[in-house]
This record gives sequence, structure tokens and C-alpha cells, in this order.
Amino acid sequence: MESYLEVINKAGVEVFVIHGDRDQVVPVECSNNIRMAVPEAQVNIIKNSDHSSVLLGREKDFTLYLQHVWAASS
Repeated sequence: MESYLEVINKAGVEVFVIHGDRDQVVPVECSNNIRMAVPEAQVNIIKNSDHSSVLLGREKDFTLYLQHVWAASS
């Protein structure tokens, strides 16, 4: 059975990941695995951020990133 990452890669969908480098809920290795399995994935590792602070306290930066993602998708 194909892994979900292989299916995503073959489907050609765009993948954008935002991950904190201090995340203790989801290890950073998960984002690295996505990057290896889906070479076109855009993985953005945020320094000094954990699972929550990757968004909370960074709302403006996060909004700008989402605008970038949406613009790239259209």
C-alpha cells in the first residue's frame, strides 16, 4: 500500500508546511519526511517556535504567508 505522502506526491497537489523548530507535539522530522517524499513541498521551519507559537504571536507573519500560498495557488 502506498503511503499518504506518495499519494500526495503523485497527485501533484501543492503542499505548504509551517513548523516550529521547538515543536514538542509533532517532531520536526515529520516536516523533513514530507520534504523528502514530496520534493516540491514548501516547508517553512520557524525558528524559536513551538506547536502553538508558530502561529500565536505571529498572526501578521502567518497571514502574509497564507496570502503568499493563495497567490501561488491561483
